Amino acid sequence: MKSKKRVWIIVAIGVICIAIFINLLKKDLWDENEVLLEEEVLSIGQSVEAINLSDVTPFDWDVVYSFKPYTPKDYIYETVGYKWDTISETVNEGMNQIVFLKDGKVVCY
Repeated sequence: MKSKKRVWIIVAIGVICIAIFINLLKKDLWDENEVLLEEEVLSIGQSVEAINLSDVTPFDWDVVYSFKPYTPKDYIYETVGYKWDTISETVNEGMNQIVFLKDGKVVCY
């Protein structure tokens, strides 16, 4: 009886370890959407002067925030309403932060 119990414990530990490993490999939603957004933006011709954000965002969103260069990340977190992964602060005049939300949760930044 102890042998069967030991086997089940080992199997349970193995399943838990596999689940943890798979979760570590999984990208966050905002990381996946960032790749999709980058692909869409890079596919735009250089002669285009204006775009509609809904045309280049292949994910669902209902609110977008745009922050000027050098906006402190604490201000961004406060404006958006919560802290999520580590957002980097802008480091030059040509870098704006854009944060997309869906149902109050960040889906891309």
